[in-house]
Amino acid sequence: MRARRRDLVLSDVERRVALREIVGFETLSDEALSAIARLSRRRELSPGSTTRIQPGERRTSICLLAGDLELLRMGRVSPFAHDRRVLDVYWLARDSMPLEVKTAGGAVVLEFPLDGLEEVLEEHFSVWVASTQTLASCLLNVRPPSPEQTVERLANGDLRRLTERLAALQEALPFGRGYIDALMQLDEEAVEVRYDVDDVIWRPGDEADSVLVPLDGAVRGVASDEPCGIGSLEVLASRVRSTALEVARPFTALRVGRESLFDLVEDHHELARDLLAMIAASVVQSVEDG
Repeated sequence: MRARRRDLVLSDVERRVALREIVGFETLSDEALSAIARLSRRRELSPGSTTRIQPGERRTSICLLAGDLELLRMGRVSPFAHDRRVLDVYWLARDSMPLEVKTAGGAVVLEFPLDGLEEVLEEHFSVWVASTQTLASCLLNVRPPSPEQTVERLANGDLRRLTERLAALQEALPFGRGYIDALMQLDEEAVEVRYDVDDVIWRPGDEADSVLVPLDGAVRGVASDEPCGIGSLEVLASRVRSTALEVARPFTALRVGRESLFDLVEDHHELARDLLAMIAASVVQSVEDG
């Protein structure tokens, strides 16, 4: 990747400009970008240099400003050093595989401490939203909803019981199993909906304004990597529906509005961070699967 900037002395404004080139960050406020920029320090990588990072030893993240950069994960060249999709997908995924950073002709990078980036994610929800939107879009580009993909759930008890609804929420939001209070909040704000066979719940072009947590029944027209309920990738990516969702067996679900979902993750940072890590890990895996 050849970066546009080649000057070596960067002001705060210039750092913000560089960060705004990251896909998804172009709409962030100057305040959020400045919070990230203040963490950074400029670093030069010598021509022909290789930096090896072993699991558990990684303390910083980098963003390319000028020159060339090649990133290898487990010996395989990663596309993420050549495509500014998101601020360090491996950090976001909490990936623990060995990494190598190589440059042929030398590079100038911005380097960030990971603990500082974690604080920015917690204090500036817009950074979480931008990163999640970009990663969810990446997954949808690789594995979009399929008219043939089916989700089915058989209720294990009375759907009126809180324990049964919490079990369904834990299945749909596997990253949230340890956050019972948050799931109970989601249950309180959700609306129970019922559909008959052959009902069409949404059609291509419809606004993605809610997710469905299956309680009982089956539907077809879903994506394979939905992180927090049916239709959640399109909600997180701020996209419209791309495929019809049709009922294959009488279907009962909890409908959670986009605003309720985003309020929940904003109020529970650790849960939000776990969700982001899950989506980022799915992106990394999708690249590995080729």
